Amino acid sequence: MDINRLKAFRAIVESGSMRRAAELLHRTPGALSKAVAQLEEELGRELFVPSGRGIAVTDEGMRLYDASEPVVRAFEGMMAGLDMARRPEPVLRIGSFELFTTYCLGAVIEAALKDVPLAVSEWRVGEIEAALAGGEIDLGITFVPYPRAEIELVRAAPLTFGIYARKGAFHGRPFAEVPFAIPARTVRGAPLPLLGLDGWPDDKVPRTVRYRFALLESGLEMARRGFCAVFMPDFIARLHNRAVIPACRLERIPLPGGMAPVKHAVFAATRKSDANNPFLPRIVGALRKVCAAEGVR
Repeated sequence: MDINRLKAFRAIVESGSMRRAAELLHRTPGALSKAVAQLEEELGRELFVPSGRGIAVTDEGMRLYDASEPVVRAFEGMMAGLDMARRPEPVLRIGSFELFTTYCLGAVIEAALKDVPLAVSEWRVGEIEAALAGGEIDLGITFVPYPRAEIELVRAAPLTFGIYARKGAFHGRPFAEVPFAIPARTVRGAPLPLLGLDGWPDDKVPRTVRYRFALLESGLEMARRGFCAVFMPDFIARLHNRAVIPACRLERIPLPGGMAPVKHAVFAATRKSDANNPFLPRIVGALRKVCAAEGVR
């Protein structure tokens, strides 16, 4: 199977149209249509059907889309490894998810890695350990660890979480009327009692959800405008408030009555076969410094 045809097929599914996929891939719609036809002939399955002025994905197409993600990821990881091996200067590959790469990673780099060439990639929760095991990254940062036999998880620092909103935005309103922005994805299969990617105990305390975003920064922008609250680690709020003008800073608001404080931990992860990685203690030390409990300013 031609990997480029598979990538073209996935681009069409993800963009929702042949024309948009062609624009993103800098190819003509005719070339993409031909690639899809060749893929359908190769597989003996119909992947798209006409729908109005466009096309729709068939059930067979959606099954191929879901099943092909690890294939494409593994291929790209293999090629990235080959590319890295050709580079004369070693690069430290760090993987995390957007909660940390938005504000935390810059502080970690400033504290411990300013002299290190880096390649930073974002992964879904649960994929960080898989990327480590597959050799796609060298170190991971997470607060939702997925233990694997070949992965070493080092507890770096405790995290406390809080509700944050623009100053005065919801003053005097009952908690049930406070709208939240939350991550669009949920956590599945984690060994922690955690359902929300933002750390909220959804199975114990209900809340009013108005917005769902793929990116933390999108939720923070809505919070800065006073439209909603967000739930996040206190140290992230501190780093956020240092980076924005005073009018856009967020303040902690009380947890609802009866809700226990939410605490997790941030972990650095590496392969056990690479447990002597000299950057591991540097990252752990930097995380402890950056995540240290301080008042939110």
